[in-house]
Amino acid sequence: VEHKGGGDPYVRDAPLTEKGRRQAAASASEVVNYLAAHGRHSRCCVISSPLSRAMHTALLACPQFKGRVRLWPELREVISGCDDIGTSTSELGASKLAREACGASLAEQLREFPEVWWTLPKKVEQDFMAANGSKNEGGIVELYKNNEAAFRDADKARVGERTSAVVTRIAELKESVVIVVSHYDLIGSLTEKIGLVEDTKTYGHGFDLPGWWLGNAEVRVAENVNFDELLLLLSPRPK
Repeated sequence: VEHKGGGDPYVRDAPLTEKGRRQAAASASEVVNYLAAHGRHSRCCVISSPLSRAMHTALLACPQFKGRVRLWPELREVISGCDDIGTSTSELGASKLAREACGASLAEQLREFPEVWWTLPKKVEQDFMAANGSKNEGGIVELYKNNEAAFRDADKARVGERTSAVVTRIAELKESVVIVVSHYDLIGSLTEKIGLVEDTKTYGHGFDLPGWWLGNAEVRVAENVNFDELLLLLSPRPK
Protein backbone atom coordinates (compact mmCIF):
# COMPACT_ATOMS: atom_id res chain seq x y z
CA VAL A 1 0.00 0.00 0.00
CA GLU A 2 1.28 3.45 -0.85
CA HIS A 3 0.10 6.58 0.95
CA LYS A 4 0.57 9.46 -1.48
CA GLY A 5 -0.79 12.94 -0.99
CA GLY A 6 -1.62 12.16 2.63
CA GLY A 7 -4.83 10.23 1.91
CA ASP A 8 -5.76 7.08 3.81
CA PRO A 9 -6.48 4.17 1.44
CA TYR A 10 -8.24 2.39 4.35
CA VAL A 11 -6.28 -0.85 4.32
CA ARG A 12 -6.31 -2.56 7.69
CA ASP A 13 -2.92 -3.65 9.08
CA ALA A 14 -1.21 -2.73 5.81
CA PRO A 15 1.90 -4.72 4.81
CA LEU A 16 5.28 -3.32 3.88
CA THR A 17 5.55 -1.89 0.39
CA GLU A 18 8.38 -3.00 -1.89
CA LYS A 19 10.27 0.15 -0.89
CA GLY A 20 9.69 -0.65 2.78
CA ARG A 21 11.01 -4.18 2.29
CA ARG A 22 14.18 -2.81 0.70
CA GLN A 23 14.64 -0.31 3.53
CA ALA A 24 14.16 -2.96 6.21
CA ALA A 25 16.56 -5.40 4.56
CA ALA A 26 19.18 -2.66 4.23
CA SER A 27 19.08 -2.20 8.02
CA ALA A 28 20.24 -5.78 8.62
CA SER A 29 23.93 -4.94 8.20
CA GLU A 30 23.72 -2.22 10.87
CA VAL A 31 22.20 -4.65 13.36
CA VAL A 32 24.72 -7.40 12.56
CA ASN A 33 27.69 -5.02 12.72
CA TYR A 34 26.60 -3.60 16.06
CA LEU A 35 26.12 -7.02 17.65
CA ALA A 36 29.40 -8.31 16.22
CA ALA A 37 31.36 -5.27 17.34
CA HIS A 38 30.07 -5.53 20.88
CA GLY A 39 29.98 -9.33 21.17
CA ARG A 40 26.33 -9.18 22.16
CA HIS A 41 24.57 -11.66 19.87
CA SER A 42 24.07 -14.29 22.56
CA ARG A 43 22.67 -11.78 25.07
CA CYS A 44 20.17 -10.09 22.80
CA CYS A 45 16.44 -10.37 22.08
CA VAL A 46 14.06 -8.83 19.55
CA ILE A 47 10.70 -7.42 20.62
CA SER A 48 8.24 -6.23 17.99
CA SER A 49 4.87 -4.65 17.47
CA PRO A 50 2.37 -7.27 16.22
CA LEU A 51 1.39 -5.07 13.27
CA SER A 52 2.29 -6.84 10.03
CA ARG A 53 4.77 -4.25 8.81
CA ALA A 54 6.72 -4.43 12.08
CA MET A 55 6.90 -8.23 12.12
CA HIS A 56 8.11 -8.18 8.51
CA THR A 57 10.68 -5.52 9.37
CA ALA A 58 11.96 -7.68 12.23
CA LEU A 59 12.38 -10.66 9.90
CA LEU A 60 14.20 -8.62 7.24
CA ALA A 61 16.39 -6.52 9.53
CA CYS A 62 17.12 -9.25 12.09
CA PRO A 63 17.06 -12.51 10.09
CA GLN A 64 19.31 -14.25 12.61
CA PHE A 65 16.43 -13.99 15.10
CA LYS A 66 13.86 -15.65 12.84
CA GLY A 67 11.60 -17.81 14.98
CA ARG A 68 12.60 -15.99 18.17
CA VAL A 69 10.85 -12.63 17.89
CA ARG A 70 8.66 -11.66 20.85
CA LEU A 71 5.43 -9.79 20.07
CA TRP A 72 4.43 -7.01 22.46
CA PRO A 73 1.06 -5.38 21.73
CA GLU A 74 2.17 -2.30 23.68
CA LEU A 75 4.59 -1.56 20.82
CA ARG A 76 1.83 -1.06 18.24
CA GLU A 77 1.62 2.29 16.49
CA VAL A 78 -0.46 5.17 17.82
CA ILE A 79 -3.59 5.05 15.67
CA SER A 80 -3.62 7.66 12.92
CA GLY A 81 -4.85 5.57 9.99
CA CYS A 82 -6.60 2.33 9.11
CA ASP A 83 -3.20 0.64 8.65
CA ASP A 84 -2.78 0.93 12.45
CA ILE A 85 -5.83 -1.29 13.09
CA GLY A 86 -4.36 -4.70 13.82
CA THR A 87 -5.07 -8.30 12.92
CA SER A 88 -7.04 -10.16 15.60
CA THR A 89 -5.24 -12.62 17.84
CA SER A 90 -7.02 -15.64 16.34
CA GLU A 91 -5.93 -14.53 12.87
CA LEU A 92 -2.37 -13.87 14.05
CA GLY A 93 -2.20 -17.47 15.17
CA ALA A 94 -2.73 -18.55 11.57
CA SER A 95 -0.47 -15.87 10.06
CA LYS A 96 2.54 -17.14 8.11
CA LEU A 97 4.39 -13.93 8.94
CA ALA A 98 3.79 -14.31 12.68
CA ARG A 99 4.77 -17.99 12.58
CA GLU A 100 8.02 -17.15 10.79
CA ALA A 101 8.79 -14.38 13.26
CA CYS A 102 7.95 -16.22 16.49
CA GLY A 103 8.38 -19.87 15.63
CA ALA A 104 7.18 -22.44 18.15
CA SER A 105 6.56 -19.80 20.82
CA LEU A 106 3.76 -18.07 18.86
CA ALA A 107 0.84 -19.96 20.43
CA GLU A 108 2.20 -19.42 23.93
CA GLN A 109 2.78 -15.72 23.27
CA LEU A 110 -0.73 -15.22 21.89
CA ARG A 111 -2.31 -16.77 24.98
CA GLU A 112 -1.39 -13.52 26.73
CA PHE A 113 -3.13 -11.38 24.07
CA PRO A 114 -6.75 -10.25 24.16
CA GLU A 115 -8.56 -10.99 20.89
CA VAL A 116 -8.45 -7.28 20.03
CA TRP A 117 -5.11 -5.92 21.25
CA TRP A 118 -5.34 -2.36 19.95
CA THR A 119 -7.51 0.45 21.33
CA LEU A 120 -11.25 0.46 20.64
CA PRO A 121 -13.37 3.52 21.42
CA LYS A 122 -16.20 2.62 23.78
CA LYS A 123 -18.83 3.89 21.33
CA VAL A 124 -17.95 1.25 18.70
CA GLU A 125 -16.73 -1.62 20.86
CA GLN A 126 -19.81 -3.82 20.52
CA ASP A 127 -20.17 -3.32 16.75
CA PHE A 128 -16.45 -3.78 16.17
CA MET A 129 -16.26 -7.01 18.13
CA ALA A 130 -19.25 -8.37 16.20
CA ALA A 131 -17.62 -7.50 12.86
CA ASN A 132 -14.26 -8.89 13.98
CA GLY A 133 -15.86 -12.11 15.19
CA SER A 134 -17.47 -12.66 11.81
CA LYS A 135 -14.19 -11.77 10.04
CA ASN A 136 -16.18 -9.02 8.30
CA GLU A 137 -13.21 -7.05 6.99
CA GLY A 138 -15.39 -4.56 5.14
CA GLY A 139 -17.49 -3.94 8.23
CA ILE A 140 -14.41 -3.31 10.36
CA VAL A 141 -12.99 -0.81 7.87
CA GLU A 142 -16.37 0.95 7.64
CA LEU A 143 -16.53 1.28 11.41
CA TYR A 144 -13.09 2.86 11.36
CA LYS A 145 -14.00 5.20 8.48
CA ASN A 146 -17.10 6.40 10.33
CA ASN A 147 -15.32 6.89 13.64
CA GLU A 148 -11.75 7.96 12.80
CA ALA A 149 -11.55 10.75 15.37
CA ALA A 150 -12.89 8.47 18.11
CA PHE A 151 -10.23 5.84 17.32
CA ARG A 152 -7.44 8.43 17.29
CA ASP A 153 -8.56 10.13 20.51
CA ALA A 154 -9.08 6.87 22.42
CA ASP A 155 -5.64 5.57 21.49
CA LYS A 156 -3.85 8.86 22.12
CA ALA A 157 -5.26 8.87 25.64
CA ARG A 158 -3.52 5.54 26.35
CA VAL A 159 -0.05 6.24 24.91
CA GLY A 160 1.44 7.17 28.29
CA GLU A 161 0.07 3.98 29.83
CA ARG A 162 1.52 1.89 27.00
CA THR A 163 4.99 3.43 27.05
CA SER A 164 5.15 2.99 30.82
CA ALA A 165 4.28 -0.69 30.35
CA VAL A 166 7.04 -1.07 27.74
CA VAL A 167 9.63 0.49 30.06
CA THR A 168 8.57 -1.82 32.89
CA ARG A 169 8.69 -4.93 30.71
CA ILE A 170 12.09 -4.08 29.20
CA ALA A 171 13.55 -3.51 32.66
CA GLU A 172 12.47 -7.06 33.59
CA LEU A 173 14.24 -8.72 30.65
CA LYS A 174 17.38 -10.75 31.29
CA GLU A 175 19.07 -9.85 28.00
CA SER A 176 21.60 -7.02 27.99
CA VAL A 177 20.65 -5.78 24.50
CA VAL A 178 17.05 -5.37 23.37
CA ILE A 179 16.14 -4.69 19.75
CA VAL A 180 12.82 -2.85 19.61
CA VAL A 181 10.96 -2.95 16.28
CA SER A 182 8.14 -0.47 16.39
CA HIS A 183 6.69 2.67 14.78
CA TYR A 184 7.32 6.39 14.40
CA ASP A 185 4.96 7.84 17.00
CA LEU A 186 5.37 5.01 19.48
CA ILE A 187 9.19 5.12 19.37
CA GLY A 188 9.08 8.91 19.67
CA SER A 189 6.83 8.70 22.72
CA LEU A 190 8.82 5.84 24.27
CA THR A 191 12.17 7.60 23.89
CA GLU A 192 10.69 10.80 25.27
CA LYS A 193 9.46 8.78 28.27
CA ILE A 194 13.00 7.54 29.02
CA GLY A 195 14.48 11.02 28.62
CA LEU A 196 16.14 10.86 25.20
CA VAL A 197 16.37 14.08 23.20
CA GLU A 198 17.17 14.64 19.52
CA ASP A 199 20.66 16.08 19.01
CA THR A 200 20.03 19.31 17.12
CA LYS A 201 23.49 19.37 15.52
CA THR A 202 23.30 15.76 14.37
CA TYR A 203 19.72 15.61 13.14
CA GLY A 204 19.21 19.19 11.99
CA HIS A 205 15.87 20.08 13.56
CA GLY A 206 17.12 23.51 14.61
CA PHE A 207 15.90 22.98 18.17
CA ASP A 208 16.08 20.33 20.87
CA LEU A 209 13.26 17.84 20.42
CA PRO A 210 12.18 15.51 23.24
CA GLY A 211 12.21 11.89 22.05
CA TRP A 212 13.80 10.32 18.99
CA TRP A 213 11.83 10.61 15.75
CA LEU A 214 13.33 8.06 13.38
CA GLY A 215 13.23 7.81 9.61
CA ASN A 216 11.97 4.67 7.85
CA ALA A 217 14.01 1.62 8.89
CA GLU A 218 16.46 3.83 10.75
CA VAL A 219 18.50 2.12 13.48
CA ARG A 220 19.70 3.96 16.57
CA VAL A 221 21.34 2.73 19.76
CA ALA A 222 20.26 4.03 23.15
CA GLU A 223 22.80 3.33 25.88
CA ASN A 224 22.78 3.84 29.64
CA VAL A 225 19.04 4.41 29.99
CA ASN A 226 18.12 2.50 33.18
CA PHE A 227 18.30 -0.78 31.27
CA ASP A 228 21.42 -1.92 29.45
CA GLU A 229 21.13 -1.11 25.75
CA LEU A 230 18.32 -0.62 23.26
CA LEU A 231 18.54 -0.85 19.50
CA LEU A 232 15.55 1.03 18.12
CA LEU A 233 14.42 0.10 14.61
CA LEU A 234 11.57 1.91 12.89
CA SER A 235 9.30 -0.17 10.68
CA PRO A 236 8.58 1.68 7.42
CA ARG A 237 5.06 3.07 7.26
CA PRO A 238 2.97 2.69 4.08
CA LYS A 239 3.07 6.04 2.27
